[in-house]
Amino acid sequence: FETASVDVFLFAGFQAHKPIIVLERKSAAPLKPPGQVVSVREMQIPGKARKAYRKGKRELYQKNRPRRSLRHFQKSIELHPEYDEAYVEMGLAHAELAEYSKAEQVLEKAVVINPLCARAYTLLGIVYRIRGENHKAVHALVIAAADHWHAPATILACSAGKHVYVEKPCSQNPQEGEWMVEAARKNDRVVQMGNQRRSWEKIIEAIGRLHDGVIGRVYYSRGWYANQRGSIGKGKVVPAPKWLNYDLWQGPAPRREFKDNLIHYNWHWLWHWGTGELGNDGVHALDLCRWGLGVDYPIRVCGGGGRYHFRDDQETPDTHTVTFDFPDRRSISWDSLSCNAHGIEGGFGVSFHGESGSLVITGSGYRIHDVSDKEVEVVAGTRDDADHYRSFTD
Repeated sequence: FETASVDVFLFAGFQAHKPIIVLERKSAAPLKPPGQVVSVREMQIPGKARKAYRKGKRELYQKNRPRRSLRHFQKSIELHPEYDEAYVEMGLAHAELAEYSKAEQVLEKAVVINPLCARAYTLLGIVYRIRGENHKAVHALVIAAADHWHAPATILACSAGKHVYVEKPCSQNPQEGEWMVEAARKNDRVVQMGNQRRSWEKIIEAIGRLHDGVIGRVYYSRGWYANQRGSIGKGKVVPAPKWLNYDLWQGPAPRREFKDNLIHYNWHWLWHWGTGELGNDGVHALDLCRWGLGVDYPIRVCGGGGRYHFRDDQETPDTHTVTFDFPDRRSISWDSLSCNAHGIEGGFGVSFHGESGSLVITGSGYRIHDVSDKEVEVVAGTRDDADHYRSFTD
């Protein structure tokens, strides 16, 4: 919470799906008055509405009189119907009075007015659970589990009426990806995959310029990734740690014994659960390559590589080259060095090559070269993943 309420209320956990503490005062000591700093946003709210809102907060936080606070919050809303913070405080006051139905109504109004109001969602989730409406508390599922869980969890969530943000890769194999698309369309759900560069301003600009012909007809794109990953060693079969539900972690995958070098990250390099570097960081590059070229499915794929650097349990390549050929004389290649940090141009990048020049994306910006490789333009950019998350929530 952004106000003194963080020092006032304790939102406790739930045991056996029953609330053991709903809203409990930490102490009966007088509360500090809410701060008087006025934000730019608050300045846009009529003065009388702000005054009534502050009176309500004093009644709620300082005087412990939630019933009296309600009339002040109501007045502030009447003066400014889009006052989302007033709705939140009113919902909190109703919850203090155990009027959960009323709390639910006003908090739902708050999130309609401001879909990014975290305080409203927090309180609303608690109220839903108190009322035995757990299904309402979940609007979307964020999936950052191991790769083998991405598709099944997405399909299950869509079938339950939830929107989905799923980290890359969207699936462990192509067929699962088709099923995910089918589930999203059948249930009319929003599903977004974690290709963050799709939302970076200058990357969007670069792809737009490619499509507008800045380097002529683009026929080839190359992506690369380089890192200095260490060995994962040779694991020993041991009992799964007590904090891990290994059966749930394996989920839809055929069962295997737990090894001490599997969790948290090394499953990436085992085909049973992971997709290797191509499905880990390669997805980011290949997405840009396909986007810039404007291609869909390849007509031919050739790949080669292996685990060359270390002798350990890793099954996926640490050195890998893949070529994708597309109709209309276009091609993409991807190069990966997982154990040698000297990449083509740094650790990550994508280049596009056309009949009149090249465009190279590294970091959050790009540069353009003419056909003789003379650098003619450099455009700097900034990385803002918040835009990517807004793409999903909006």
